[in-house]
Amino acid sequence: MFPFLWVSELMHHEMKLRFGLDLELSLHNTLSILTPDVIRVADSGSQRERLSSLRDTNTDDLQKSAAVLILPALFKEDAKFLYCLDEEPLCFQPSSSRVARRASIKMDGITIASGEMDALQCLLEVYYIFGVEYHMQIKDTLAFTEHYLFKIPSQKRVSTPVLRLYNEIG
Repeated sequence: MFPFLWVSELMHHEMKLRFGLDLELSLHNTLSILTPDVIRVADSGSQRERLSSLRDTNTDDLQKSAAVLILPALFKEDAKFLYCLDEEPLCFQPSSSRVARRASIKMDGITIASGEMDALQCLLEVYYIFGVEYHMQIKDTLAFTEHYLFKIPSQKRVSTPVLRLYNEIG
């Protein structure tokens, strides 16, 4: 199989080596900038009730996690294809499983990585390194994550819903 999948740092290194991308740095920089705007857009729309507990929270990490977890709802996509709570993912494509404050990525039943934001980074790395096509039920969320959170250069055309949300966050 692929032994480096068991060590997330090796996948990060593979991305840097093969593609010259430091996704950890990109995610850290862009989440710091986009989180307040994602929360604002979600709070003004249909996700207001989900975010009510965050209004009085000044914890930066909690708000960053909330911004990432709320993205599928903003695209009206099924979040179970991206992450799930205390259960197995719905599809055989890479997805993350979130338990309490820790997350893990599973692919074909094998845990690839676990940690905080590390799971999101590893998830995109698995898709990118192996050229796996995004699942239709979560494609806009992953495209937004690829283009605007991780700043991965791509020749792919960005869909209208992804552009619309980015402009709204703007």
